[in-house]
Formats: sequence, structure tokens, C-alpha cells
Amino acid sequence: MEKQIECLVNQLRQSGLLKTHSELRLTESAFDDKLNNVLYNGIIDFNRSVGRRGPAGVSL
Repeated sequence: MEKQIECLVNQLRQSGLLKTHSELRLTESAFDDKLNNVLYNGIIDFNRSVGRRGPAGVSL
């Protein structure tokens, strides 16, 4: 799942659809953490809605 998130982050950054961390008045690391958390939770929610299980070791 980490590889999926990394790929999504790279695609979003290249597309220009994301605001920059400075536009949101965040540090770069805080921005990256927020983005990763949002994408991770989105993937978990999507998988839950289509009946897929979450990654091993994660209690939902």
C-alpha cells in the first residue's frame, strides 16, 4: 500500500493539481504527512466500500 500512496503522490504533484505546502502554510514534512494520511484513509475507505480487506496488521 505504501508503494500505491507514493505513486499517487508523485502523480498528483506532477499534475499540478496539488497546492504547495507553502500555500497551505505548512512545513513540507507536515504537508507530506497530511497527504499520506488522507490518501491512506481514502484507500482504506474505498476498499471497505467494495468489500476488500485492509492491509494485514491494521485493525479497522
